[in-house]
Amino acid sequence: MTERRYNVVGIGEILWDLLPKGKQLGGAPANFAYVSKQLGDNGIAASRIGNDEFGNELLKDLANKKIAADYIQIDAENQTGIVRVSFENGQPNYEIVENVAWDNLEFSESWRELAEKTDAVCFGSLAQRNKDSRKTIREFVSLSEQNAWRIFDVNLRQFFFRRTFCANHFGWRTSPNSIMKNCRWSRKYLKFQAQPILNLPNIYAKGLS
Repeated sequence: MTERRYNVVGIGEILWDLLPKGKQLGGAPANFAYVSKQLGDNGIAASRIGNDEFGNELLKDLANKKIAADYIQIDAENQTGIVRVSFENGQPNYEIVENVAWDNLEFSESWRELAEKTDAVCFGSLAQRNKDSRKTIREFVSLSEQNAWRIFDVNLRQFFFRRTFCANHFGWRTSPNSIMKNCRWSRKYLKFQAQPILNLPNIYAKGLS
């Protein structure tokens, strides 16, 4: 009997991390989808990129990693997302460029159909910094299977988060994820009492590198 492969969707940002030694494909939801695929399920990335060189390179990288681009939207006006990464005393600093393609996610009919057959979905606070993407993500998550796992990635970098919309997600059947550095702070700031789940099934043990 063939074991069922679950539909695991990462919806939100997909981007290039511009590191001192070169660029690396990133974005927490995309990482989640990629590692889910490595673990044997149907890892699906749902995001938006620009019609530019970075976008073309991103599609090639996804193909090399055998991640389908069926749910990657192409934006004719906004650039592909990038994060400029620098290091000071061994600690990384991030400049997450604003007004990029994934700030303008559109809830298409194909995304609706995907949502209705999703078994687990990873989404985060970062991609909700823009109201259009925030509306799209919330609609997608609300339409996912009733018993679907909902994994909320809490990103506290720069100023791209709000207490209200972060805390509201904990009202869903959601497993919150936070990097260890921000775990205590996020619990205090969001007034969230349960222990956040770190490395839900080893998803963050690997990445797109």
